[in-house]
Amino acid sequence: MTAHPSGDARPRVPFVVRAVGGVLLTAAVLAYLVVEALVAAAWPAPGYSYRDNYVSDLGVPTCAQQTNRWVCSPLFHTMNLTFFAVGAATLVGLLVLAATLTGVRRWVTVVFAIVNGGGIILVGIAPGSFAEDITNDPVQMLVHSLGALLAIAGTALHALIQGLWWIRSRPVIATVSLAFGALTPILLLGATLSGSSDLGLGRGTFERVGVYAAFAWLLVVAVALVTPVSPQRGRATV
Repeated sequence: MTAHPSGDARPRVPFVVRAVGGVLLTAAVLAYLVVEALVAAAWPAPGYSYRDNYVSDLGVPTCAQQTNRWVCSPLFHTMNLTFFAVGAATLVGLLVLAATLTGVRRWVTVVFAIVNGGGIILVGIAPGSFAEDITNDPVQMLVHSLGALLAIAGTALHALIQGLWWIRSRPVIATVSLAFGALTPILLLGATLSGSSDLGLGRGTFERVGVYAAFAWLLVVAVALVTPVSPQRGRATV
């Protein structure tokens, strides 16, 4: 174990292990975006709307006309399996990040790895939240809604916490991390103050800002894993 001048104590985790973590997180993000587009494109007319449909609509197994939107996802199995796989990859990738840390920070990261990755897994296991009141199964809807909360809001909180920890040792990564972490609370605050549920963006766009910010932050972690703190300067090399 080595302690750098910045106070960012780090066990000697082999680069190959850190690289595997970074690859898993990057692959998770890319896989999600590709599968999301493919599943959305498979919808019958009038089709899937990135503006008006929730992300979770892609995994709902039933076709139905909802208020102001149509839900019918022929490839719902593909979407839900992808949620599960992406959640598992996120969990492992963040556990690799935890392995590079020590003390309280390590255990906080382990908890958030379970929260963030587990949340995405729950979204895939239990399709259909209270917003998609189609399955008529309150337990399933509760589990899905909890998973979505852990995945989106939980990742935003994790990004803010890691960003604060990275300020001294990784100023660039810290700034980007804090920016992505702040997007979800800023959106929610704006919606609350304006009395609007989606700030006029559309329910799908509003939700996606938080979802994509969470995935973008996973890419930030991937970069952090393969750019170790410089022992000479006590700060990140990026």
